Amino acid sequence: MNATTTLVHGGRLLDLGGDVDQPYSETGSGVHTVIVAGEIVIQNRDLLTLSTRQLRARAEESRLRLSGEVEQAAARNAALFRPLLEAYNKSDRYPLGIDRFRIP
Repeated sequence: MNATTTLVHGGRLLDLGGDVDQPYSETGSGVHTVIVAGEIVIQNRDLLTLSTRQLRARAEESRLRLSGEVEQAAARNAALFRPLLEAYNKSDRYPLGIDRFRIP
């Protein structure tokens, strides 16, 4: 495990890089302390490395930088929607005898 993929959760170490122990329902409310590369960056739920103003400024910079990429992705997705829907509808015409909603 490395520092970027390890989380202490409920007294346990979780390797977030693997498929096991993924805390999918974690909202962040249970995070008390965060250590990155040996430096405590959040303690008692308080961010120690940036002020709220700095954090908001960085978030806004990121939003502006990424907005063009989001628009490009949306355009690609819109162009793919109809062909993918048609492929799905064609494949749905041929039953495979598998009920994915029924638990075996």
